Amino acid sequence: MDNLELSKKVCGLAASAYLANKHRGGKAGGEGVQYENWFAVYNAAKLVTDTIQNGLPAPFLSTQTMDFVDDFVILWNEDSCHQHFQLKNTENVSWSSGDHPIADDFRYQKLLNEGAGVGKTSATLVLPCPEKAGRLEKSMPEDISNYSAVEQFAFGETLNHLLQIEPKLRDALANLCVNADLDKIERLGSLFVGEWVSNCGTPCNLVDLWEGVLRHEPNYVRSLSRVDILEKFEAILMQIEGFHYTMGQGFFEWSYLESDSGVLEYSVGSEKFSEFQRIIVMEEPSTFEELERHLI
Repeated sequence: MDNLELSKKVCGLAASAYLANKHRGGKAGGEGVQYENWFAVYNAAKLVTDTIQNGLPAPFLSTQTMDFVDDFVILWNEDSCHQHFQLKNTENVSWSSGDHPIADDFRYQKLLNEGAGVGKTSATLVLPCPEKAGRLEKSMPEDISNYSAVEQFAFGETLNHLLQIEPKLRDALANLCVNADLDKIERLGSLFVGEWVSNCGTPCNLVDLWEGVLRHEPNYVRSLSRVDILEKFEAILMQIEGFHYTMGQGFFEWSYLESDSGVLEYSVGSEKFSEFQRIIVMEEPSTFEELERHLI
């Protein structure tokens, strides 16, 4: 049974008709959709670190699903938990105003998820203004407070502007970069936006989203996966007198005596690094002079 049919059963005919009308024709563009995209990118970047980096199951991310609270949704494995977010980048926001109050959307979403067998539901109202977010947190209706929250997240006209005023987004992206210069953080954010927008409308696995970002081969991204190092590769490099290397930050950094040093331009998790290993194993350089041309 899909959510629209289920809503008739658990929320009533009037609520179901509202849900159908809410999704008829999709969403218009403008600042509202842009705000949702920025927030989705922030969560995606943060979740890459929280899950993929730590070898944990990654969730599905979605927007514009057949839900009462659908601006952004995080779907955890086997319906163990659904996290719903309602974003409001407008002046007049309250829990109870309008024909379809936000509090009612939260209540209906809880009922809908319970009817679908979702283990845990959370619903969060996201606002750009800290003062307004604080007021709405204090005025939250008691009956939704055990599964609801209010979060502040800034709005920027451009990604560059937002990165300068929203530390949560900047930090989430910076954690994925080896050298967290603003231009590299912005570039990574743009790649996330492109992948996210191309998947809008259907649930997208975070792993697939991240792999889509990595297909652009950004050489400033920290490697999050285990790197397979060939034993013979290590043995060859260890016997070259005066040569040292590290891979702690996701890149192959090397030094020779005190006269030379450098960093390979591609990450240790890339296919290019695997090819680099194969070449070293095949050629077996025994001196730095024989190795040096492969480090340029």
